[in-house]
Amino acid sequence: MLLRFLSSKRYQVQHTNLSQFRSKLEEWQHYYNTQRPHGSLSHRSPIGFTFWRVNSRENCF
Repeated sequence: MLLRFLSSKRYQVQHTNLSQFRSKLEEWQHYYNTQRPHGSLSHRSPIGFTFWRVNSRENCF
């Protein structure tokens, strides 16, 4: 995941210190895990996919 962060155009900013780098990495991880669409999840964000799965299971019964 770190390599994806480092190659992401959204975060190609020079970091002046380790604290700033960690802060940006945490921000990117949150975006990646909650908002970014993933091909393996039917192009949904992880949260969107979870809600979709829960709702589709409820409608099956």
